[in-house]
Amino acid sequence: MITTHDLPTFTGWWRGLDVDLRQTLGIFDPKTSDRERAARKADKCHFAQALAAEGLLPAEQVTEEPPLEATIRYLARTSSVLTAVQIE
Repeated sequence: MITTHDLPTFTGWWRGLDVDLRQTLGIFDPKTSDRERAARKADKCHFAQALAAEGLLPAEQVTEEPPLEATIRYLARTSSVLTAVQIE
């Protein structure tokens, strides 16, 4: 599963909308938000590398648009008996 009902959509996660919302609501101060955004950037780089290694992205670069189709294809390749995709 890429995400669940109580987490941001993949697109929202990719764009950092959850971090923005937590800062807007006062859950994160600006310093914490900056750390979270830096960690998210690293996560996206690692994820893009994994997708590229599987031939699902042409390069290991993080794109502006979330690689939703490549991510679903990546998920479909797992050996899991049960796979779920949240409709975005």
